[in-house]
Order: sequence, then C-alpha cells, then structure tokens
Amino acid sequence: MTDPTLARLEADALAAVKQLGVPPCPHVLSEIGRELHREVPNVDRIAELITHDATSSAAILKAANSMPDGSGSKARSVQEAIANVGSIQASYLIGGLLLRNAFPRSHKGALIRFWDTTTELAVCAAYVASELGAVDRNEAHTYALFRNIGSAVLVCKFDDYDEASLQARAKALSSIAAAEKERFGTDRAQIGAGLARDWQLPEEMIEAILWHHADDVFDAGRQRISSASLRLIAIGTLCDRIVDDYEGTEASTATPEQRHDGRPCRRTGRRPAPPPVHMDAWR
Repeated sequence: MTDPTLARLEADALAAVKQLGVPPCPHVLSEIGRELHREVPNVDRIAELITHDATSSAAILKAANSMPDGSGSKARSVQEAIANVGSIQASYLIGGLLLRNAFPRSHKGALIRFWDTTTELAVCAAYVASELGAVDRNEAHTYALFRNIGSAVLVCKFDDYDEASLQARAKALSSIAAAEKERFGTDRAQIGAGLARDWQLPEEMIEAILWHHADDVFDAGRQRISSASLRLIAIGTLCDRIVDDYEGTEASTATPEQRHDGRPCRRTGRRPAPPPVHMDAWR
C-alpha cells in the first residue's frame, strides 16, 4: 500500500485500536494466523489448534459437511474438514465464530440490534457470494461480520453512543462514519480495520472494511484498493439493500454507501439471481 491517504488511515486505525482497547486477537486465531503465514503451513498443526476448542471444531465440521461437493462423503475429523474447506477458509470461520465471544455480554439495546443486524447481513453475504461466484462464501460471511464491528466497540466504550442521533447527523455529512468521527474522534471503519489487522485477517478484507463507507469507492479510475476488496464492498452493499428491503427500511434512511447505483452489481462481474424472499432461506 503506497497511497499516502491509505497509509495515514491505516495508522489512524491502529491508533484507534490501541486507544479504545479493542478485544485482542484470541490465542487460537493468532496461532493459526502464524501458521498460515509460513511458506508451507502445517495443516496438522492447524487442526490441532482447532480441536482444542469444541465449538470451533463443530463449526469447521459443519461447514465442510454442508459443502455441495457431489461426493456424498462426510468429514469425520477436523483434519478432513480442513482438507475440504481449506486452511484459509477455516481461519475465516474461526475468526467469525470467536468475534462475538470477544465482546462482553451486554443488555444495551444498540449492541443487541448490532449483533442481530450483523448476523443477518453475514448470512445474506454468504448466500449472495454463493450465487454470484465472485467471492468465497466464507470470506464474504467473515467480511460482513467484521465490516461494522467498530460500531460495537464504540457502543461498548461510550455510554452516550446514540445510533438514532448519529444517523440523523449522517444525513448532513457523508456517512454515519463521518458522524462518528465528528463525535468520538474515530469511526467504525477505522476501528474495524485496526481490529481486522490485529486479528490477522487478509489484506483485501482489511482494505474493504477501511474503505466501505467512502462515497467514491466505486468511481471509475479509483486505484487505491484492490479489485478483491471492491468485490467484498460490493457484496456488502448489495446485502445492505436486501436486508433493508426485508426489514422494511425506508430508502430515505439509507446511508450513502447503500445508495450507490448499479456499480456494486457491475463490480461483482455478474447479475445475481433474485434473492429469496424469506431470511430463513439464507441460513
């Protein structure tokens, strides 16, 4: 990343993480990340790390055995499951699984709504990615979980975090991220990108989280971020619209990043099939 603006935003993101005390990367995910960064990752070592956590093991087995590979055979061990889904995809699944557990339990309405909406978006993203074939479904699912995680950090850290007033202020600014920046000195995109880097997520996902609120992110000629990052942002934008339609959100309340024209569809490279009417169809 050579763009000065991107470098500055990266530095701001890391500073926000340190200042706010963002949940640290869980040990198991950190160790998996180290193994994946080796020239030749040791799959047996990755499997050993995952098997230490029963919930993670179950998630990997479920993902592997739900893949439509046509063979009809089922993975009977974590090692077989990783062989089916791949080491990198396994790390995506584990990261998403551990994310919610990294935050303290809370009865704050804003945090409850955040997790409900984020869960729906993540399920939708996995479905849309499968339909389009432009992004791996597990990668899209993980991106959707992490995309706005910075807002959860702000809710936990600031008792006066008021989503309604921020949304109202966002109408006069470029986005809700701009409203957060004005009020708290940082925003969900910067915090989320910093957390994603600390949790050793892929570079294209970090970039997508950092830039997904930018109004001009799909503008022709913009070369600051990779095509892989733009595809993730496009998937997230499409899913925003789908969930808004399902939830009955008025178009007037949509944030700027949700009001892009047909560019997200063009960025994915394909026209998606009409989404299922019921949210249950995405599960």
